[in-house]
Amino acid sequence: MELFFTKRNNVIFGLIVIILMIYNLINIINNTPMVPDQFWAQKIFYFHVPIAWTGFLSYLVVMIAGILFLSTKRIIWDHLGLAAAEIGTLFILLVLITGPIWAKPIWGTWWTWEPRLTTTLILFLIYIGYFMLRNFGGQKASWQIELKGATAAHGRCGGGNVASIVNEYAPNAMPWDNTNFYNSCSLTNRNARMSITTEICELLVEFNAKNIIRGLEQQRDLAQYEVIVARKPQEWRYSKLNGLRLLKALRNNPTKADQIVQALYLFASSQLDFSSVFVKVY
Repeated sequence: MELFFTKRNNVIFGLIVIILMIYNLINIINNTPMVPDQFWAQKIFYFHVPIAWTGFLSYLVVMIAGILFLSTKRIIWDHLGLAAAEIGTLFILLVLITGPIWAKPIWGTWWTWEPRLTTTLILFLIYIGYFMLRNFGGQKASWQIELKGATAAHGRCGGGNVASIVNEYAPNAMPWDNTNFYNSCSLTNRNARMSITTEICELLVEFNAKNIIRGLEQQRDLAQYEVIVARKPQEWRYSKLNGLRLLKALRNNPTKADQIVQALYLFASSQLDFSSVFVKVY
């Protein structure tokens, strides 16, 4: 499924949909009968009913994808649910537009608070709220380091500040383009997917990463890492590669590494002039 939704396939399917829509429009205008007393207004039902079915079925897909995401934790189901919600909301909006266009000449009014109309409007508003809720909590493209003590955390340093401090001591050692980099870590970004996967895997092997399973250390080779990393969600890839790039910057600049770590510590603990202030409440 991850490989199916590529940019090339989306363009092809988009063109097919546009061609079929134009064909159906011509067919409806020329070949459907004119109903007495309704005339041209009746022809809108050839759009209204199919788009209503499409909208409601899309919301059914949202429900199924949500259940699968919660049970499997696979991010692809969340992506599928979001895509279905976008499609469903668009088509329900078209339902709410085409319905009154038919109703005005037939009923003599644009809108009545009939149960089916009202519940459809409520459903549309619920999904508008759904999109708003998904965007609460700030920018997902965030990464930070944190000072940890024996009993509590002692401060944090955001990714942009980490990169600034590293590059101040070792110019260009840690590239930083946060939003674009986050987007490139997406599993659906075919162009960047393999390069990101390869970079993560090579650094894991390079730093001799170990995995503790049932108390035993297990090391993996490049091919084993590639199978695992290629399936990881966008947030995981983004976070891990940032951490590995920081380690790489420290390793490649051994004479500056201590200074960089000290500066990061001082910034996170609010001991530098340009540190952000933090307050702990006990």
